[in-house]
Amino acid sequence: MRIRTILAAAAAPAALAAVLLGTAGQASAAVTPSAHAEGTILLTKHADSDFSGQTWALDNFAQHQVITKIVHGQDGKYSYTVQYHDLGLFTTQTNSYVGATKTVPISKGAHGVMDGTGTVTVTGASQVPDQKYLKGLDGGAVDESAVLAPGGGTITQWNYDYHYKILGTHFSAEQSNTVNTP
Repeated sequence: MRIRTILAAAAAPAALAAVLLGTAGQASAAVTPSAHAEGTILLTKHADSDFSGQTWALDNFAQHQVITKIVHGQDGKYSYTVQYHDLGLFTTQTNSYVGATKTVPISKGAHGVMDGTGTVTVTGASQVPDQKYLKGLDGGAVDESAVLAPGGGTITQWNYDYHYKILGTHFSAEQSNTVNTP
């Protein structure tokens, strides 16, 4: 999985350049509805909440994005769809994880692995989160909404599925649109 992420990150600038060159001759819009962009960002100390709303962990992860269905509206704003994949590590910040149906004890300061996927639909963004934009945020504790929908964009739909595992224990959790279980 990590090799795919690295290869995809290396291919992102070339893919973006091809898109920009392919749309350079069009006068009406900087980006066409068929264009796409890719990018990867490294987020650190990203607050992760459980079902109760408490920050149960801080995540450090790489997020690879593929942005499609890009439309540059007459108002100068963008709408698009982002498919993303997160892969990284987390450190627990509490002594319990609250799921939808039960609370389980965890060790504060425990380390684990996490991965997740998601799809968001964005409208009204001032720009598309291309590799240049994402690199400007790299290594920060930026809110994920700002990463996916920069410049006042609104996320109109967000589907996600995340998995967490504390190594050397029986703890695992899943968070998605329909499941929140320890």
